[in-house]
Amino acid sequence: MKSFRSTLIFAVIVAAVVGFTVYEMQRGESVAVREAKKDRLFPWNEIDVVELSVTRSDESFTLIRDGYNWKLKKPVEDRTDDFMVGSYISSILSQDGKVVEENNTNWKDYGLENATVQFEMVGKSNERRQIEVSSEKAYDGSFFIREGNRLLVGTSDWERIGQKAIGELRDKKFFHSDKKISGFRLRVPKDKIDLTIKREGEVWKADRQPDLPIAADEVDKFVLDSSNFKALDFVAEETEPKLLAHFGLDQPDLVLEYWLDGADGPGPHWWMKVKRAPAGKEGFAYHSERATIYKIHEDTVRRFSKNLSDFRDKKLPFKFVPDAVEKLSLKTSLTDLSLEKKDGKWTVTVPVAGKEVDQERVASLIQNLGELEARYFLGAKPGKGLQPPANRVVLKNSKGEALFELSWGASFKAKQELKVDSDEELYYAKTNLAAETLGVATAKIDGLPGQTLLKDLAKPEASAAGAGAAQPPNSQSTGKEAK
Repeated sequence: MKSFRSTLIFAVIVAAVVGFTVYEMQRGESVAVREAKKDRLFPWNEIDVVELSVTRSDESFTLIRDGYNWKLKKPVEDRTDDFMVGSYISSILSQDGKVVEENNTNWKDYGLENATVQFEMVGKSNERRQIEVSSEKAYDGSFFIREGNRLLVGTSDWERIGQKAIGELRDKKFFHSDKKISGFRLRVPKDKIDLTIKREGEVWKADRQPDLPIAADEVDKFVLDSSNFKALDFVAEETEPKLLAHFGLDQPDLVLEYWLDGADGPGPHWWMKVKRAPAGKEGFAYHSERATIYKIHEDTVRRFSKNLSDFRDKKLPFKFVPDAVEKLSLKTSLTDLSLEKKDGKWTVTVPVAGKEVDQERVASLIQNLGELEARYFLGAKPGKGLQPPANRVVLKNSKGEALFELSWGASFKAKQELKVDSDEELYYAKTNLAAETLGVATAKIDGLPGQTLLKDLAKPEASAAGAGAAQPPNSQSTGKEAK
């Protein structure tokens, strides 16, 4: 009887233990599932978010969705950098939290009573979710999070997310019109630059010198660069006269204006004004689209300061038809040579003993002459070494008519003749295709194969029989000798 009673008690205990274990496992699974679903703080995708508000003691802002783009609603209305905003929201959505307590009442111990950073998101169905992130870190660098009465702990990423400056999310680009730029005026008073270039059909023309050939690629490059200009940061959200004077923008160092195709009125239709920065510091700027003063890079004025010569066709003084060249003369301190083409081959006008023309080098010289370009147009400067020219090359056609003439003299540094901070070495040069003296890179002219247009005549090869007779008996050629 006693044995039966012991067995019964043991069975009851085992059943209770098993039952409790099963219950705990089921409860644990349901809790784990429930907590896993709640661990993601904002259970949406980026496309599902229509509004984000971030509130902290030093700066607060609100972003709202506009189709596939974003706009800043507060503290001011402005465009945003959609890539930066998308990345920022995605970084928030990727955050999860581990539940510490479901119904916490003591927020002070976790830095969640005051000085928190609040995040509120609104979904497509107007569902709102809000969390607060602590101002104090946990021992491992993580942050405590309040979601209603729930206490969670999140990753150290919240330090970066919580301190995101609104300036990082705003669009710093100045020009936004989708209308095509049809002209611009550039003024740099200190450097006495005032030029206007407008497009007429497919050709760009300088307002004051319409017959001057303008290089379309140079204009296109400047327009692309200036229309994509971005600021570094935001300084003020108003442009009152006193504030402009404070930042020196009442007397700008550079003014750039655009004419736009299809815009109302005669124009200009858009402008920006820039103040040169003291050495080592940023400058300031503002533009016609909004009343905001921006901080800009210190070299902005230098970057956009262009003379008319910067837009000229720098290859025009060197354009000729290479295939029409039948005669060539070259005179330098080392060479005085005349060549002419006969039966498709270059020959020396006055034969040189033991020498013949290197056909490939002559072809290379003509090609390289046509690829030269003017680094700078120097105007009517006489140019040291050009009167008379120290060096000269002339290309003529079969009738003896000059197709191209190039003279070059002494070398100089760019900053000696121009208002540029450059030590680039140039030659004073002139061609028959331009009235002005040019500055041409010394490396380009020095690289011309002018001194090596002649080569030694090839020696007649010995006959096979003669070569065999001259070879000593039993001798063998090595691989090195064969080469």
